[in-house]
Amino acid sequence: MTAVDVALLAEINDSSRAENRAAARKVLAAGALWDASIERDVELGSGKIADCGNAAIAELAVRLGCSKAIAESWAALGVDLRLRLPRTRAAFEAGDLDLARVRAISRETTGLSVATLAVLEPHLLASARHLSPGPLATEIERLALACAPAEVAEQRETRRRGSAGSSNGVVAAARLWR
Repeated sequence: MTAVDVALLAEINDSSRAENRAAARKVLAAGALWDASIERDVELGSGKIADCGNAAIAELAVRLGCSKAIAESWAALGVDLRLRLPRTRAAFEAGDLDLARVRAISRETTGLSVATLAVLEPHLLASARHLSPGPLATEIERLALACAPAEVAEQRETRRRGSAGSSNGVVAAARLWR
């Protein structure tokens, strides 16, 4: 390998890490926007629920030039990183993980308890550093099954019944706060 090759690979690596950090900022800002709009929309104790963040998601979609579903997925991931996956969030913000791996971690750990996540997350991050998203999802399932078989069985049953596949953002967000 020549010195030019080494320099180009270093540039590629630096660019990838910067891209990951930018993606983290976008996802976390989308989550914060959604979270703030939900707080404004729900007047606690009044029984009045105005919009549940739908206007924020629609505005996000317009600003980013994407579908409402994509905007909602970014916002939900941002909320999930803040509430359930602090180590994954830190690795994403540092540029160590890309969006695809972070999504795999979030998706495959939905429904697991905070206690289980606290045990699993360091192992998930170690795996995420060397596995692509597909094999990472398989590894997450293997690790979760070894750590919390009852929770994994419950998660599978929920998915089998179809409730885990809901595209309703409010329902998806409610699952995040479990």
